[in-house]
Amino acid sequence: MNIAFLTPEYINETEFSGGLANYLHKVTHLLKDAGHRPTVITLASGNSFREDDGVGIREVGKGFFPPLSRFLPPSLEKISGLLNRIIAAKRIARAFWALHKKGSFDIVQVSSYMTPGLTMVHNGRIPVVCRVSSFSSLWRSAFGRPTNLDSVITDYFEIRQAALADSVFAPSEFLAAIYGRMAGISVRLIRSPLFHAMPVMDTAYFASHKPECPYLLYFGTLNRVKGVDLLAEALPFFFRQHPEIDIVFIGKDGGLPNGTSMMDHCSRACGVLSEKLHYFPPMDRSKLYPFVENAIGVLIPSRVDNYPNACLEAQMLGVPVVAAGESSLEEIISEGVNGFLSKNGDAASYLQAMLRCAGMSHEARTAMKSRILAINDTVRAEDRMADLIGYYENVIRHFNKS
Repeated sequence: MNIAFLTPEYINETEFSGGLANYLHKVTHLLKDAGHRPTVITLASGNSFREDDGVGIREVGKGFFPPLSRFLPPSLEKISGLLNRIIAAKRIARAFWALHKKGSFDIVQVSSYMTPGLTMVHNGRIPVVCRVSSFSSLWRSAFGRPTNLDSVITDYFEIRQAALADSVFAPSEFLAAIYGRMAGISVRLIRSPLFHAMPVMDTAYFASHKPECPYLLYFGTLNRVKGVDLLAEALPFFFRQHPEIDIVFIGKDGGLPNGTSMMDHCSRACGVLSEKLHYFPPMDRSKLYPFVENAIGVLIPSRVDNYPNACLEAQMLGVPVVAAGESSLEEIISEGVNGFLSKNGDAASYLQAMLRCAGMSHEARTAMKSRILAINDTVRAEDRMADLIGYYENVIRHFNKS
């Protein structure tokens, strides 16, 4: 199959963060390895076409009209973000149809985030599937952002894109249920796959940057949605019981709603113990994975999530995850089996889960790693890529019949 992916983000030589970007990098390369022809059409700083190890990447310059609001009357200033989003969707669609003329696509997958397929759904020529990776109003609430006219209209278009798609799927029961309950949209569950081979690791970088102490690791965007503020609240009490353990953060600092840096917030919460915090900006997987593999645990206190790559990657490397429940993470982590669970949005409960992880004996840690690796083997045996490919084929057959 010739498959197009329309997305607002994809990893490149300078940008490594973003759950959607990393999911697409993984899935497109697995599709390529299975003999299919994936092409990614994504927003970038300029127009270009490149190849990422055999996967075609068509970059579409954002080319917005910054600052657009200066050209709008006051009544329309609040929807400038939405207007830019519509412009982006139209440019992505133009790039798609230009590529389609050169080599016909069989199916198109669009992301729910930023609605890049807004002008593509219900086109009558090619089936479009929408992978839902968030629900904007819920994510906005978790971040602490207010609702305004721009966000209300954005929410509407996000739901409209999914409703008009030929089919919709999600990797988590959590998000599938939300779309069903709040938008009345039937969503198919298709789990995200694991990589089938261990990644190449840059152990030299890790050796020269690792902390001297054992450490717990957080990697991903540092913001309120991911619960990093709850982690900051728990850390001073954690250090009192485990002064021998450090905390490593790797990722983009998304800050708090008031504009405060999340790392500054964590440092202030820890006071004189802030020297036990280590921060690194986003890095490519070859540098990241040694930090993951050597951590005593990975911290994911998300308020809401969607079967996140960070959790899958930690488990792939045999590392227990300290996760918040009722966030989709409970669909991956079982208490005491392959990690530890806390109540959602509860810093005191998350602290206790951290302490259970940190307090494991060497024997218990070794046994948990063995269980995690055995679970990985079971997941790989499910052949989730076959599920995704079969899903595409069924959508195409149904589209052609109708």
